[in-house]
Amino acid sequence: MNRIILTILLFSLVMLNLSACFGETKPEVKDYFPIVLTVGQTTLVTVSGENIVLKGVASLDKSVSVKLAPAEKQSTDKKLDGKSIVLEIAVAKTEAKSVEIQLIHNDGGKRAFKMPIVPEAMPTTEVKQKPTQYDKPMPITAPASLVGNLDGDQPQFFAINAKAGQTIHVQLYGNNLESILRLREPNRVCIAMDAGDAKRPRRIQYKA
Repeated sequence: MNRIILTILLFSLVMLNLSACFGETKPEVKDYFPIVLTVGQTTLVTVSGENIVLKGVASLDKSVSVKLAPAEKQSTDKKLDGKSIVLEIAVAKTEAKSVEIQLIHNDGGKRAFKMPIVPEAMPTTEVKQKPTQYDKPMPITAPASLVGNLDGDQPQFFAINAKAGQTIHVQLYGNNLESILRLREPNRVCIAMDAGDAKRPRRIQYKA
């Protein structure tokens, strides 16, 4: 039995190349967790990718401050050197819906990624009665965070409505999670899927 957290958002994810200098090594962002920032809170965000060897970080919004997390918050796994970093991001009072976080490589190359901001903490729902029937999914209103357990090979089903043009972002997090995350249309056609390494969260991003 695996304890899991399922987070669902509707937003647009934008990766921005802020460096036009030839020859500079730029960080490459592949993933980050958690996937949302909350007004009035400080969040530890783990950023994963390539060339994550940084001399600095910056926020492109004065209402958001960002810095490298203390050494004790960073991973001690040598295999993650240059592939993962933990940031400490604090959001003051703001009406902004998102913020661009800039990573500055030791060579000077820059890369920014956009994180959504919500005005208050996402409601967390404990999934007590598991929705194990495809035709009876548990309805979800985004943004939302679900907490529950996965049992063996028994799938669980959740339903979310999205408008055309919206981006559906789903992340499944748990310890040593050997699971498959699928996004299906009402006709059961699978339109997106994520599986693989049990050490990383499952993540789907799909534009409706």
